[in-house]
Amino acid sequence: MGRFVGILGILVLFGAAYAMSRDRAAISRRVVAAGLGLQLLFAVLILKTPAGRPFFAAVDGFVRKLLSFADEGTAFIFRSV
Repeated sequence: MGRFVGILGILVLFGAAYAMSRDRAAISRRVVAAGLGLQLLFAVLILKTPAGRPFFAAVDGFVRKLLSFADEGTAFIFRSV
């Protein structure tokens, strides 16, 4: 059952978005399918290829470093005197 929790989450998210949509006819099935395809592609790249994990780990390190700069800037601006 644990394997299908992610799929259930995606279905619930799509169902909620569809339920709250004002113009359901304007929802492009092609765009939704492309988004799901990209999600599947990234999952396969990360989980099944030898280069996927190190690549995304490097991207993660870059983003964390970038966020640390924002933390330092915030500390500088809002530091109590």
